[in-house]
Amino acid sequence: MFSEKGDVARAGESLEVLRERYAALVREVEIEAEKLAASLDPDSIRLERISLTPRKSDIAIGDIRLAWEPWHMGADGFPAPAWQA
Repeated sequence: MFSEKGDVARAGESLEVLRERYAALVREVEIEAEKLAASLDPDSIRLERISLTPRKSDIAIGDIRLAWEPWHMGADGFPAPAWQA
């Protein structure tokens, strides 16, 4: 049988090992987060300008609609919706 002193010593060692693993994981996560943040920095993205000439076959016009909202000049000199008069 193991003595209580031995159990406490082994538990302390296990706790220390777990703390070391935790610290290593935290460092790894921080390094990966820094890499990710650097890759998402908009200033680091290289943009390239490309000019495309549209072809007639690439242009399509759909339905054309017109919306009208009646307004008139109010007595105070400011425009006002005609449906509220």
